[in-house]
Parts: sequence; C-alpha cells; structure tokens
Amino acid sequence: MPHLQSKVGLLILAAGASTRLGRPKQLLPFRGTNLIVHTVLAGLESKCLPIVVVLGSNSALIAETISHFPIQIVKNDHWNLGMSSSIWAGMTKLLELDSELEAAVIATCDQPHVAGKTIDDLIALQETSGKPIVASAYSDTLGVPAIFNRAVFSELINLLDVRVDVRAGTGGAKQLIKKYAKSNQVASLDFAPGAIDIDTEADYALLKADSITC
Repeated sequence: MPHLQSKVGLLILAAGASTRLGRPKQLLPFRGTNLIVHTVLAGLESKCLPIVVVLGSNSALIAETISHFPIQIVKNDHWNLGMSSSIWAGMTKLLELDSELEAAVIATCDQPHVAGKTIDDLIALQETSGKPIVASAYSDTLGVPAIFNRAVFSELINLLDVRVDVRAGTGGAKQLIKKYAKSNQVASLDFAPGAIDIDTEADYALLKADSITC
C-alpha cells in the first residue's frame, strides 16, 4: 500500500465580503453550526496539519466563531484584491508553521458539502497518481478543493507577489489548475457536490431546502 503523505497542510479561504449575498456567508447557519465552522470541522477530521484560515472582511466577527479551534487564523489586509492575495497570505503562514510540508490542500468556506473524507481522498489520489495537482471535478470543470504538491508552491505564492504590486491580486488557484491541466499534470477527483457553492440568497435557500429533504 502506498505511503500517504505525512505533511499536508490545509488552507481555508474565507476572506471575501459576500457582496452578492449581502451578509457574511461564512456565518450562514448550516447543520447546527455555520459555514465557516463546518469547513473548519471538515479540516480537523482530515489528515491535514497545520490548518490555516484566511479572513478578511468581517474578520473580527468571524474569528470569534472559530478562534477556539486548533487552527491558525490569518488576517489578509488585501482581501479585496482577490483570492490570490489570500492564497499568498495563507501559504506564507503554512510554510512558516511547517517549512517541510509536502503538499497543501486549498478549500473555500462556501462549498458546504466538503467533508474530511473529501480532503483525504484528494491526498490519497495525489499519492497514487503522482500528479503535482489533484483538483475536484464538478459541472464540467476542475476546481477547489484541490491539493498542490510542494513542487508548485512557489507558483501558488507568486499568483500574487504583494511585495511588488498588491493591485495585481486577481483570480486564484484555478488559473494554476488550468495551466497544469493543459500538460496532463492534473488528476481529477469526482466530486459532484462541489458544484454547490453559496453566493446568493437563492443559493442558500436551495441549500436549506435540500438539507430538509435529505
């Protein structure tokens, strides 16, 4: 049996202002808690260590709900510049906490069906496939949650080089997934529920209706 990677960190991105929703999506009630706590609990159920959560908008309010967990919270002062700025902040902290990480999983707090098993399945598939990136497959696309091998850490961090120009911070990990997919360097994990993310009140209403009927 292949030896699973022993040093895999988890980066949870939760810095956005939820402008389309009109209130912090991180704090939306879900299954007896809220979306950000649900995502943190999924991370704690996985093999990942350390776990870093990047906050930005409403950071103090959101931090109150997760500060008691064994995680590291990073405030991204440049959250409004895009997801790349949060990846830079989070990856910098992960490597500060453990400079020998072999891989890092990136997840967001608005995909409510991500579980600890989802994260562990990404880790296992990277080990067996040997690909530098394993991304979740849903809705005819590849995206997060995804795991990135150490070999691509520098590219993740340099999606936004805030030391040069923070205004460049647009996009996120998906651009790197697309780049490596072109050369067949991305393995895919079937994760149809990944298509469900919460951006609007209509999305949230559908999530609540689905939770009631399940």
